[in-house]
Amino acid sequence: SDAFYGIVFRRVSKGNYYIARLSNVGQWNISKVVNETVTDLTTFQGNAAIHRDIGSTNTLKVAYQGGHIEVFINGTLVGSVEDTTYSTGLVGVAGDTNTDVVFTNMTVSKIG
Repeated sequence: SDAFYGIVFRRVSKGNYYIARLSNVGQWNISKVVNETVTDLTTFQGNAAIHRDIGSTNTLKVAYQGGHIEVFINGTLVGSVEDTTYSTGLVGVAGDTNTDVVFTNMTVSKIG
């Protein structure tokens, strides 16, 4: 089955945030959630940088400044979007329901 895991960022309240996701079938995307309604800012798309083997690990990095958002997977820039819906908020991790996901070495830092 297709399950996802990722980073939630600029979460201003329940049901209002951005999320960068990876799926276990080797795809990624960026979405925003407004009043619990999900809008994809990019399509789900594959990239050779994504490790797909069972038990493999991926390093997911989200960098954002102003309305510019970039996603890196295993050190490779896989895509970017522009969106100014949210300018502040909390950061966290997410995983699909009924899916075991392990996050290690999470770092949140401010650039500049």
